[in-house]
Amino acid sequence: MIRKMIYDTMLVPKPESKLDMDAVGLLVSMASNFEVDYKDVHSLSKILSVPKKEIETAAKKLVKRGYLKIVDGVYAVNKFKIKDMLLIEPNNNREG
Repeated sequence: MIRKMIYDTMLVPKPESKLDMDAVGLLVSMASNFEVDYKDVHSLSKILSVPKKEIETAAKKLVKRGYLKIVDGVYAVNKFKIKDMLLIEPNNNREG
């Protein structure tokens, strides 16, 4: 399963997107970190410490739903889909 702890502000798909957890994990990782928003499968696998097959499967789902685009063999976050996402700020969930 793709998991990544994020302590900064992040973009997440709205619940009605009905994406599975692997797709959500990949999308959140890519959309919330400019260093990861335009990478190939090999690079994503290395950066996220996730097997290539899991990245490929999740990325295909995200391409099909329009959240990612493929540009010259590289996955890129579709900036037009940001309107379909929520901005989450960690300080909203902290006490004090």
